[in-house]
Amino acid sequence: MGEQYSDKERESIRTIFAKHRNAGTSIADAADMAGIAPSTYYSWNEEDDWNKANGWNKGDGWSK
Repeated sequence: MGEQYSDKERESIRTIFAKHRNAGTSIADAADMAGIAPSTYYSWNEEDDWNKANGWNKGDGWSK
């Protein structure tokens, strides 16, 4: 199983990811720049309880 991140760490990663994604970077490259695997992005964006509570899909590029 992969590394577990706290909500604070996830928010920091999400912010970095969204910045690069909004600049037109691919999901794979934005994930790399944020220090996560693309599979982590998809896991957090689709199946995660944090996402279900609107923690990741805030219209700022995370789910683009």
